[in-house]
Amino acid sequence: MARIQENNEANDVSAPVGGEGHQQLEQDGVHFDNGRAIIPDDAELRREIEKFEANYGYEPTYGGIPSAKQCLPAVEERMTTLNKVQEELKFCLEEAQSRMKLQFNQHVKKTPQWKSGDKVRLSSKHISTSAQPQNLSTDG
Repeated sequence: MARIQENNEANDVSAPVGGEGHQQLEQDGVHFDNGRAIIPDDAELRREIEKFEANYGYEPTYGGIPSAKQCLPAVEERMTTLNKVQEELKFCLEEAQSRMKLQFNQHVKKTPQWKSGDKVRLSSKHISTSAQPQNLSTDG
């Protein structure tokens, strides 16, 4: 699975740092240069190779559940059950959201469509002015 590449082109832009006669080892998508793992510059390849994989040589398990390549029948059955429960919860959440939307829309008045030139009554409750209100003026 591993292959050694020898680069004899000193002027090549993609030539490794070591120059002429420098050897690189590539194993399972990880490049090794003088025994050190080099993560590729390509963003897609970099995402595929996790630090854990580079350090330990195998994929990490999350929450005690192994990857699909390592699944046991009992684990597959448990994952199937969890997927069914998740689908049911998703359905119930969508139903609850639709009921909430219906309930909300029944009790909300539509906003009137105002046109330029329409007369409206404003509340002065939140409007601050420097003028005295007419009912408090001292003019007689």
